[in-house]
Amino acid sequence: MLAGGLVAHRAPAFPKYFIYIVGSILLLSTAILALSAYAQTLLSGKYYYDSSVPCFLLFVSIWTWLVYGGMLAIEYCAPRFYFRIIIFVGQLLSIAFWISGWAWATSWAAYVLSFDNYNSYDRIRGAWKAFGHITATCAGIGALTQFSTRIGQRLKYLEAEIAPVPNNISILTELHGPARS
Repeated sequence: MLAGGLVAHRAPAFPKYFIYIVGSILLLSTAILALSAYAQTLLSGKYYYDSSVPCFLLFVSIWTWLVYGGMLAIEYCAPRFYFRIIIFVGQLLSIAFWISGWAWATSWAAYVLSFDNYNSYDRIRGAWKAFGHITATCAGIGALTQFSTRIGQRLKYLEAEIAPVPNNISILTELHGPARS
């Protein structure tokens, strides 16, 4: 039954609170977009820098905006172009991207904040410390976003009213009544 619902055309009937879940996903991804852009400007071009965590978080935030913002726009403006399988695959990729993004950000935040124990130049130390704090914040918000995307996807496909595809036996039973023995 699930495969019949996924290849269907048009948006299914969603729960009324689903738009609030998607709105919170978009809001959290906007916060990560701003924080990761700031983290990227802190150390890029100034010091030896070997992480592209902020760049990946920028990508994931934009991907989330494309998938979830596009889903809402198509759902409300042009429901005939709503292909469920494309939205489903986009959401699965978004979940995978958020898992890897916040795990990578957590790893780099722990690595960078471990520099605080060493005696180094204060101006480098301050930039690295700010980078570590911002990356840790991105990791925490990314974990919330990933959790919200998983909850939103489960609620969407578990509670959506997807009409089952009838098989030949149910059609014959409706036309001719139950079989007599």
